[in-house]
Amino acid sequence: MANMLEQQSQLNNPYYNQSKFSSSTGLMTSGSRNDMVKIEDKSLAGAILNALGDPQKLRILKAILRKPMIIYEILDECKISNTSGYRKVNSLIEGGLLAKNDLILTRDGRKVVRYKSLFENFEIDIDKDKVIVRAQLAS
Repeated sequence: MANMLEQQSQLNNPYYNQSKFSSSTGLMTSGSRNDMVKIEDKSLAGAILNALGDPQKLRILKAILRKPMIIYEILDECKISNTSGYRKVNSLIEGGLLAKNDLILTRDGRKVVRYKSLFENFEIDIDKDKVIVRAQLAS
């Protein structure tokens, strides 16, 4: 999977990425494509395409794929400003691409949410006049 990401990055193709998702948002199982599911929900498919076409959102998805992170860690690793970064992360959460993983305590005793990516991989097919989005769910 890491090799595939490197190849995709080399091609600089924003329509492929790694991330994760929960099956509770209108997904339909596709048995023949290596555990990929076809995204039937148009708003979710749109959110995926939007995220993959935005370089900052794509960096966020790639960073958070490795391990759950708090927003500060995500923005720091991706080198994204706080204002823009919080807006991008919230957009990914609202779009169904990121979800709460757990709460952790900071050194000063505050509880903060750690987020996780809900998909492992995406596949985008263009067939005549349709764009078909498939996703590999987190295990």
